[in-house]
Amino acid sequence: MRSDWAILLLAVVAVPVQAQLTGTAAVNSRLAADAKAASGPARVALTESSDLVGGPLIGYAARADRSGVYPLHGFPGAAFPGPALTLAQAAGIPVVSSVGGYALAAGERPGELLVYALKPGTASGRLLPSSFDVGIQPDRIVVSPLGRVALLYDRGRREIEVLAGLPGRPISLYTASLGGLPGVLTALAVSDDGAVSLAAFSSATGSGEIYALRRGAPASLAGSVSRVVHMSFVPDTRDGLAADYERGQVLLLRDGGREGVELLAGRSDGVRAPAAVEASTQGSVFVVNEGSQTLLMLPSAQPGAPGLIRCGCAATGLERLKDPDSFRLTAGAGVIAVLESVRGQPSVFHIPAGEDADQQPSSGHTLTRGRSR
Repeated sequence: MRSDWAILLLAVVAVPVQAQLTGTAAVNSRLAADAKAASGPARVALTESSDLVGGPLIGYAARADRSGVYPLHGFPGAAFPGPALTLAQAAGIPVVSSVGGYALAAGERPGELLVYALKPGTASGRLLPSSFDVGIQPDRIVVSPLGRVALLYDRGRREIEVLAGLPGRPISLYTASLGGLPGVLTALAVSDDGAVSLAAFSSATGSGEIYALRRGAPASLAGSVSRVVHMSFVPDTRDGLAADYERGQVLLLRDGGREGVELLAGRSDGVRAPAAVEASTQGSVFVVNEGSQTLLMLPSAQPGAPGLIRCGCAATGLERLKDPDSFRLTAGAGVIAVLESVRGQPSVFHIPAGEDADQQPSSGHTLTRGRSR
């Protein structure tokens, strides 16, 4: 009888997962078609690992030494980490998209990007990548909210390259130079359609700017800030979000700043040294204040007083998990805290960390107060 219930549970879980993969594949196909004329097709033989049953997948977390990732399985209140997956041949720090089901890392050869298809419970514990040659040497990688697009940054050349079609058919959408922009780069973000990228800079005097980058257009000033340490986009839109650490502000950049910049929340709303900001697919905006035991939630991407969410942890980041409305929060004391938002109602649950647990988010966003150059 128990085996019959297990088969029924797996069948129920498999239906929405298959639907999600089908939708993502369709979007990637459209993105690849749009970019094909400019960049040509990419030849990638993606190698996927085999599945072993481990329970419903929540998402992935990075190993402490950044050499691989491990899956998180189960349900709120009954979740556990699975066996670690080693990312073979990776020369750089891997960046994970739990929504997209893949990881990216720089390879050993100049201009080599490694693409890993993540599937929990591999027989060997190792994931063999496919490789994709890009026009730059990726020192830093960020992914879009739903994992459809990735942005690569070459520190030496101060250039970015935007890729679509991940993970199976990566294709270059465009490259752009940041060489003429003043200051130190502190944050990057890219929209889910890849049409808009944002780059934040700050100077020694405490002033800063956010620039919008689009295909075939020069960088344009999107907004004036102090020191932005984290940026993202509202899923499936071109509206950017920025956490200004020094001013204690969360900003909304409509269409990447083209339609104006709005103050969503400030110090009077409880924003103090914001380290991360992300939006759910339902429009709620979550903010992590550095060193705080609570999160802030704006009920929608509109100015207004935020609500408070107690997480019972020292949250430092927001890493989107397989459910795009769930986020991994960096947690100490041997546990992983997860924020889940169901129909706009948030809750936090904890997962006992495996021995390889990392204490920092692995989404590719730098949360260390803007030290990236």
